[in-house]
Amino acid sequence: MEFRIEQASPYALPMELLLLADPSPEAVKGYIAAPDVRAWSAHAPDSLVVGVLLARPVPDAVARTLEVLNLAVRPEAQRQGIARALMNRSLQYALREGFARMRIATADSSKGPLALYRQLGYAETAREAEYFLRHYPEPIFEFGRQAVDRIVLEKRLSAGSIQAPEPI
Repeated sequence: MEFRIEQASPYALPMELLLLADPSPEAVKGYIAAPDVRAWSAHAPDSLVVGVLLARPVPDAVARTLEVLNLAVRPEAQRQGIARALMNRSLQYALREGFARMRIATADSSKGPLALYRQLGYAETAREAEYFLRHYPEPIFEFGRQAVDRIVLEKRLSAGSIQAPEPI
């Protein structure tokens, strides 16, 4: 699938797509309204938004850190390099702006995303036990497994941090 990545207004991103990554409308609205939030969208040739990424600086991090708050790709567009391209675009931004690290968190049930983040050089730095049981009123299931623990992954940044070229 051909696609292009653009910087976007977080308020212009499709809510139904953001809710694929986090089923809580309240949490998603909080991400959108976060101070200094940055957003990117991936567009198919017909201009349909097929992927989104929201990121913001972590206010209390020891090292200047950019955290990915939400990354989602439409199911029919998954496994086409869109998530990787969005991650790389946010990484380019982080390098340009002088961030020392990037961070992303996901559920222990997110096997595909966890594999991608590890391929991109992220390493697990924390595990919050029973996070999804405590913070979400309804169980969340991904890939046939219930989300229980929240896994936090980080990557130290350098000029060689980008893993693969983006499509044009």
